[in-house]
Amino acid sequence: MDKARKIIIFSLTRSGCIEYTIELLRAFVPYSPIVYVNNSVADKYNSEVRTLRTYTGFLTFIFSTFLFFFKSKKIIQHLKKENSSIAIYLTSFHFWNYLLAVRAKKEKIPCYLTVHDYKTHRGEKSKFVEWVQKETMKSATKIIFLSISESKKALGENFQQNKIFHLPHPIFKGSSLNKLPHNKKPNLLFVGRLKEYKGIQILNEAIKDLNIEKLTIAGAGKTTTPSNSKIKLYNNYISDEQLNQLLCSHEILVLPYLEATQSGILSLGLSKNIVMIISKLPGLEEQVSSASCLWIEPNAQSLKNAIQSLIDDESLYKRVKENAKTEKENFEKEWRNTFLKLINQISSH
Repeated sequence: MDKARKIIIFSLTRSGCIEYTIELLRAFVPYSPIVYVNNSVADKYNSEVRTLRTYTGFLTFIFSTFLFFFKSKKIIQHLKKENSSIAIYLTSFHFWNYLLAVRAKKEKIPCYLTVHDYKTHRGEKSKFVEWVQKETMKSATKIIFLSISESKKALGENFQQNKIFHLPHPIFKGSSLNKLPHNKKPNLLFVGRLKEYKGIQILNEAIKDLNIEKLTIAGAGKTTTPSNSKIKLYNNYISDEQLNQLLCSHEILVLPYLEATQSGILSLGLSKNIVMIISKLPGLEEQVSSASCLWIEPNAQSLKNAIQSLIDDESLYKRVKENAKTEKENFEKEWRNTFLKLINQISSH
């Protein structure tokens, strides 16, 4: 790594992808990056950060964005004075990424951008968000995708292959693992934002006639979960401590997504060594092998069959759990090697 090039990380989101940035920062520690985050979530970061106040609604968005147009120039010019050479890395979507990427291009500063989802999902579709992201991508030096399937969407719209780099979602670090044995009456867990494309409705349908202890649905959002004594709903923000407790107290994690997402939940499940049932969709398939989870078609019957197979077959449960442990170790080695290639690109650009 060229010590003269200072890496400047911006993650200005107030929700979503914060955990991704936190895990990415663990890998960046040896390179002592300067990190800017949204002031409202600064307490979530374990490392030293600088804060920026963004906006909280439409009116403050208009006013604050106008001011940031000028402030971004001052920030970048100040960083150039502080350091002989810099590179900017935008790790999560934010409307101000566009202003930072355009400014970086004008100042001839390398700009790296992580794109989590090239298209917005059902239930949260936004042509404006997609347009801003595409314009930001045009100004970026390199675009980091978490999966090949997402980058193919960009290539299909004439983005250059030489601008694309693939770095999967990192595995989450943590000391506790799921050590629960097979249970003929298992506890199922769904965790994450409660969005239409996450497949909660097919999950509700799938468990109706299954002999399970409970299904826990944990996350913030709108849901029409029916009244069912088997379902425990926590419709609010889930803290790290609560999340850890949930992942270690349920035998099976379900991801019955209707659309692929570059899921941090899948990486989290692999890191905790919990048995997972996952919709077989492009992008998700790249993140874990068929030996380390159960793949399903995104419908209630396929999900029901997979849960029943884990109830009936203790050896299957044990085999998937053991395979996931080995895959996690191999993934971490491969991820580290790919990350170092990215670091070399940033350094040599």
